[in-house]
Parts: sequence; C-alpha cells; structure tokens
Amino acid sequence: MANLKKILKAGQSRFVAAAFGADDFTADFEVYRSDNDKELDFARKWFALNCHAFGVVSVDTPYVLFKDQDGFKRELEFLKSIGMKAKLAIHPTQVDLINQAFTPSA
Repeated sequence: MANLKKILKAGQSRFVAAAFGADDFTADFEVYRSDNDKELDFARKWFALNCHAFGVVSVDTPYVLFKDQDGFKRELEFLKSIGMKAKLAIHPTQVDLINQAFTPSA
C-alpha cells in the first residue's frame, strides 16, 4: 500500500484493473482480519482512490462469509460509496448481487 501510487503509475498504460487482497494486507500488516473488516477501512479507501486517480478499475477482495447475504449486500453498498468498481466472488450465489451492485444503470 505504501508503494501503490508508484505501482499504478508505472502500469497505468497496461493495467485494466487491480485487486485489493485483504488477507495478504492483514498478514503483511500483522493484524487480525475480523468479521466486520474494520481494519480494512482505510486501506480500501486508499486503494479505490488511487485506482481511480490512475484510471484503473478497483476490484475488492472476496466476501468470505458467503452465507450472509444481508452482510454481503451491506458491504456492496459500502464499497460503492467509497468508489470501488468491482468485487471478487468466492461463491456462485454472490455473482448476481455483485453484477446488480456494479452494473451501471441505463
């Protein structure tokens, strides 16, 4: 995250998208990843902001509590509010909700 601007700038002409890896981030930062992901709040915002600044699509980490559809919907709304443009899925039931959340309206 400390070199995010440099990485995005260097790859700006080649990158279409970049993905935020929450588990890698928390492991590198040596913090516990909680169910509410509060420890990811700043990093996600920083990631989305920098991706936008360099014209790269920001893709968020998977939502691992795939049986919690209500929590997933809340997370998608939050991600949209901070400028994330896409989300990785780990379960087929997540795909329709992701598409609904991030597909532009007519």
